[in-house]
Amino acid sequence: MYRNVQLNFADIPLEESDKHHIFRIIDNIDEAAPSDSSLSFIVGKTNDFVKINCELLSSKYLFSSEAIEADPVLAAQLVEKDILQKLENWKAMRFLPKQSEGVRDFQTAI
Repeated sequence: MYRNVQLNFADIPLEESDKHHIFRIIDNIDEAAPSDSSLSFIVGKTNDFVKINCELLSSKYLFSSEAIEADPVLAAQLVEKDILQKLENWKAMRFLPKQSEGVRDFQTAI
């Protein structure tokens, strides 16, 4: 199911439907993650709120997000949205040459 995922629900009683939604969100994050990455997804409790911390560690980058909400599924959705946006931004930029490389390549071509 997962490549390298650490899950921790900290003994928080969650309804089965909530767990199902959260596992689906973890699947989405795991599928979008770099192939060499590991994923930590921790669901904790603070007062009357659920706190979710997600860290996605690849060989070169750390993508992290945290959300605190009364509804565990909403917290997981916020974390998912944030992590997927960070991954999308990284994927869009990762193969672009750095500014100095582009200048050097241009100077070489002249």
